[in-house]
Amino acid sequence: MKFYFDILGGRLLEAFISSFLASKVLKDISFSHDVNIHLISTVNPSLNIRVPFCRFQCPFCLFVNYPYNEAISDLYVKAVKRELKLYSTYIKESTIENIYFSGGTPSLISNRLGDILNCIHELFGFIGNVAIEVNPLDLNDETLSRLVNTGINQISIGIQSFNSGVLEGIGRKYSSEVALNAVKKAMDGGFDYVNIDLMFPLPNQTVSSLLQDLEIAVKLGVHGISTYPLMLLPYTEMYKQLKDRSVNIKKMEKEMYMLILDYLMNVGYDVRSIWSFTVKPGFYNGPFEYDEYLGIGPYAWGIIDNSFIINTPLLEEYLVMVKKKIPIAALARFEGEKSMIIWLSRSLYHGKASKTEFYKRFKVGLDKKFKWLIYLMRLSGLAEWNADSLRLTRKGLLYGSLTTKKIVIGLLMKMHKATGYYPPL
Repeated sequence: MKFYFDILGGRLLEAFISSFLASKVLKDISFSHDVNIHLISTVNPSLNIRVPFCRFQCPFCLFVNYPYNEAISDLYVKAVKRELKLYSTYIKESTIENIYFSGGTPSLISNRLGDILNCIHELFGFIGNVAIEVNPLDLNDETLSRLVNTGINQISIGIQSFNSGVLEGIGRKYSSEVALNAVKKAMDGGFDYVNIDLMFPLPNQTVSSLLQDLEIAVKLGVHGISTYPLMLLPYTEMYKQLKDRSVNIKKMEKEMYMLILDYLMNVGYDVRSIWSFTVKPGFYNGPFEYDEYLGIGPYAWGIIDNSFIINTPLLEEYLVMVKKKIPIAALARFEGEKSMIIWLSRSLYHGKASKTEFYKRFKVGLDKKFKWLIYLMRLSGLAEWNADSLRLTRKGLLYGSLTTKKIVIGLLMKMHKATGYYPPL
């Protein structure tokens, strides 16, 4: 009887911790339309430049993107340069640390990225890496050469799966062969870091086919593998297709996450974040993982000076608004205890939270401030102290994934509401 009680009690405690952290983070992010950019300061931020164009709308995508159009993309590039110019008046004497072109599909405007990078060099200077997200369909020799010659040294390829049946089930308009060739070309293309994105659990996907995806990625020698859980929001086409299977999907998601974690760690990949693994630690960050970064472009967001800033979401509004001012639609400010819980959640997303870093930032001990939360995490086997850091265990990484997914879904819905952006249901 005690055995079953321990199992049930443990699961209840783990679920409680997950729900508590997610709800606490979401509660502490409260958006306002009263935006005063003069009160915000930052030094040497990174940039997340969102390119809102796609070849087609994927049924699982959490954002509505725009079909590529050369004339409109020219207007977009001019608007981005104008937004960068506006920011240059607020962050004087700063250089840009890293740049990430996120999507949409930035590779669709590969011929214009040099204009944006030149603008950044002129306005701020630049000291770090330049990364880009790409669609496998765009990776021909000409585009790869253009990206490298432009100064882009890191690339993340949205593979999602190497299985043609799975790709067909999620509406990706390329085959397994195209996906394989795209990665091979990128590995030989002169980039310092090649990352691929995989997803789970997907229609037509099995544990066996996911394992095959991982084995292929490792055999190809990619430096990083990001594995993102499927997120079903009510306005996505895939939600309508799979909403009656949500219970089975949740069960499969846990099994698949543990497979990903165990397999990649066993073959020599380190945990870079809850959803990302690497053989080159400390060399690459995703677009939302920098300590401080500005969001540039329509529905781009950033975190600077304890503020979560979202740009106006619609492209047509962005093109007009940026002619007059920085196109911010909403801002959430977090200070004091709010700032601490946000910092803790962002740190644990990378698998650990440093006591030294926490004290340096907040002048109070991590183990003192979150005494009971840390006690419960250790009691339930989700975390343990390892030298200076509170580290998530194997089980802790699983529940960290489930918690992060709750936060992302909840945050996106709050962002949509705050900006007046309601994708079609």
